[in-house]
Amino acid sequence: MKHKLTKYELLGSLAFPAGIMVWAAYKYISGSFALGDFAIHFMHRWSFIIAFAACGLLPLLLTLIMRIDTSEQFLPRLVISLCTLAAVSIAREFLDFGVMMIAEGILLLMSLVFSGLFFHIARPVKLSGWIVIFLGNPCLVHFICYAMQMSDLKEMIQQLNITFN
Repeated sequence: MKHKLTKYELLGSLAFPAGIMVWAAYKYISGSFALGDFAIHFMHRWSFIIAFAACGLLPLLLTLIMRIDTSEQFLPRLVISLCTLAAVSIAREFLDFGVMMIAEGILLLMSLVFSGLFFHIARPVKLSGWIVIFLGNPCLVHFICYAMQMSDLKEMIQQLNITFN
């Protein structure tokens, strides 16, 4: 039987999933107030629901039910997430909008691959811990939102092309 997680282990293990859930709920609710209703009009709005469930709630439940301790990986996860956020922000400042639309996805994918390999090779964790770390990754959340936003943008462009032709 697995040991009960201490308060420190619980706090370190649940910080990312809980933060993702709070962020996704905030973005969905603030977007709802901006649009005037809670209906889901765009795929991008679905990304907040998906992020809340798959990247927040699922790792939280896995951690609590299976007692998966990922608190030792808190600092590397934070550093990888902050470095990715910094790289995307710096790239936005220096790259053209059209180039950045592609570069952001590439940067996020590179971060996901690096994070996955880092916790598999450099700081190996058990498969259950790796799954919780991967699902509770802010870069994965950002990538989901990015992909859904690009889907909306593609659909809007197609509608404009039909309208103007």
